[in-house]
Amino acid sequence: MKLRPEIDPNNWDIFWADSGITPDFLSSLSLGQRANHFLGMYNICRKSTLGMHLKRFQKEFPDHYDFFPKTWMYPAEFHDIQEYTKKK
Repeated sequence: MKLRPEIDPNNWDIFWADSGITPDFLSSLSLGQRANHFLGMYNICRKSTLGMHLKRFQKEFPDHYDFFPKTWMYPAEFHDIQEYTKKK
């Protein structure tokens, strides 16, 4: 990620980006500099990947991951959705 030419790359504290930030850019930040994105952010920002990870964590740590509603990945778990609705 390149800063605009008129911005001194060392004279700022907070960097706000509307799109993803590269790992190279993040690793080049000084101690006091912060950005509004972090590596792996895609995994929690998309509903499908967030649901996938929450379900995986819930399976591994059932006592700690009981705070979100029943979730299915459509169309892969369509049969599970149908079975659940038949029971309810």
